Amino acid sequence: MEGKAAFIKISDYLDKKSKHDHAYHKIKEWIIDGTFPAETILVERQLCELLDLSRTPVRNALQELAKEGFVAMSPGRGVMVSRIQIEDVIEIFELRRSLDVLSLELLMKNKSSDIISRMRQSGQHESGVRAG
Repeated sequence: MEGKAAFIKISDYLDKKSKHDHAYHKIKEWIIDGTFPAETILVERQLCELLDLSRTPVRNALQELAKEGFVAMSPGRGVMVSRIQIEDVIEIFELRRSLDVLSLELLMKNKSSDIISRMRQSGQHESGVRAG
């Protein structure tokens, strides 16, 4: 290849599962960070170009994201980034609160003076950071 620059394509080094994972994680990242805001129509062909991948791993990634609610797939209209509903946010916070309570219950059941001491120190440190 004299006189021509050699370009390395990431897709040349990924196996089938890795290509799907790469597409899934990258599209999900773009949705979460706002690169693709709610109600954006995602065009499979453009995603393939952006990710330098064939249609199969991109299509599979979109199907997985649809199962998780990140996108909505509708025949004839394509794939659209979902809008986060307030109910989803409330559900996440309720789940998190339940997990926090369970964690504290388990801690108290199996309490260790060392763990409790470190928690107190951490709490005092955070209070000092907030006050300072």
